Amino acid sequence: MAIPFPFCDLLLPAVRVVGLLTVGARVIFRHPLVRSAVYQAASAADRRRAHRALAEATDPGTDPDRRAWHRAQAAAGPDEDIAAELERSAGRAQARGGFAAAAAFLERATELTLEPPRRAERALAAAQAKFQAGAFDAALGLLATAESGPLDAFQRALVDLLRGQIAFASSLDSDAPPPKLLLAAARQFEPLDVRLARETYLEALSAALLAGRLALGGSVREAAAAARAAPRPPRPARAPDLLLDGLALVITEGYPAAVPILKQAVSAFRSAETFTLRLASSTNVSGHTLFINSSFSTTSPCASTSTISVSTAFGLSATGSPSRSRMRFAASSRNSPNSYNCFISSQLINR
Repeated sequence: MAIPFPFCDLLLPAVRVVGLLTVGARVIFRHPLVRSAVYQAASAADRRRAHRALAEATDPGTDPDRRAWHRAQAAAGPDEDIAAELERSAGRAQARGGFAAAAAFLERATELTLEPPRRAERALAAAQAKFQAGAFDAALGLLATAESGPLDAFQRALVDLLRGQIAFASSLDSDAPPPKLLLAAARQFEPLDVRLARETYLEALSAALLAGRLALGGSVREAAAAARAAPRPPRPARAPDLLLDGLALVITEGYPAAVPILKQAVSAFRSAETFTLRLASSTNVSGHTLFINSSFSTTSPCASTSTISVSTAFGLSATGSPSRSRMRFAASSRNSPNSYNCFISSQLINR
């Protein structure tokens, strides 16, 4: 039950006397649970009043994100200016790796957005951020919000992609298995963005390889065949494009046929300092570490003691328009006499 604000004023001296609250340059509660109890006991109107006071007292130059959050919590209804400010705060949070904070900013921005198309776009961005933060249930809820608004073809494909990624990365039940969802998303991307389509095929192939014989839909061979039928990438081909072609050939034609393209893929991963890739699943490129013989024997992938392992960490920006999100992947190698390990780490950036 909420405590009316006048009564809070009457109780304040007693609370300070017993040491539960110290009021000075900062307001300090004796214990975090006391702070939570006071906040939860307040009415919605009193909370908004407190947040408004905190927003006014916060310097926008030194702490813009805290001010934006308090302004958002003080809002009683939709407010486009505050929603836009929250988007900027989400971008800053994501740049420093604060995915949970970015997700919270974007979720509140969605709630404060009145225009249906903009609300759907922000809900989709918030869902992506929730997925990055590991909040799968919240991400699915925001996807439902996005689907309730008008979406273009690209955004609908992103919704299917994210559903597949959530199913792949979690143990949540799904109406369709992850490889099938990801293959469907990849096919939708084909007329819209060839590179995006191929990256999604690579992820679908990863999911199918991980599921193996347990896959209920989107088998490894189906995913490989779809990848081979995908539109050709723009030139010059990037490392992930070469890897997709190589993996598809290994599955459909066998290792000897795939050796030349896999050699090019590994060379591209070794030589490129950075490349861009947009995916949002935490997985290895092939569902498991791919071992390729450094001498590239055409008879066996394990004929030599020298091997190269390639694994990736994928992520998707959740700020701004989803179609403008990208990843910067920095490739590094660790050399030893008989092995090379190329690990690709990600850093979120926005165009």
